[in-house]
Amino acid sequence: MEVYTTENEQLDAVRNFFAENGKALVVGVVLGIGALVGWRYWQSNQTSSMMAASQSYQQVDVALASGKAEDVATAEKFIQANDNSYGVFAALDLAKHFAEQGDFAKAEQQLVVAQGHAKDENLLAFGKPASGSYSDAREKAG
Repeated sequence: MEVYTTENEQLDAVRNFFAENGKALVVGVVLGIGALVGWRYWQSNQTSSMMAASQSYQQVDVALASGKAEDVATAEKFIQANDNSYGVFAALDLAKHFAEQGDFAKAEQQLVVAQGHAKDENLLAFGKPASGSYSDAREKAG
C-alpha cells in the first residue's frame, strides 16, 4: 500500500482508480440494481397471480356447494387452467361432489386429474386413498 504525503497525491490516486475502474464499477452497480428490481417485480407478480388463483378457487368452491351443472363446468375449466395446488384442491372438491351424487366414475376421473396436477407428495397423499375407495364403490354399484 502506498503512502501519500499530500492531499493532492491522494486525490490523484482516487482519480486514477476511478479512471481505471469507473466503467466496471458503474456497470456492476447498474446490474445489481437491475437484478434487485427484477427480482422484486417477479416476486410481486407471483404473489398477485397466486392471490388471483386463491380468489378464483374460493369462488369455485362456493359455486360447487350449490350443485348446479354450470358450476361443475366452471370447476372443470378452473382445474384445467390451474396446474397448481388450487387446481388439485378443486379437483378433489369436484370428486367429492361427484361421489355425493353417486357418480363414482367421474369422481375417480377427477382424482386422477388431481394426481396429475399434484407436484407435491403431500397433495398426492390426499387423492391416492380416495381413488381406491371410489374404485371399490363404483365396482359395488356397477
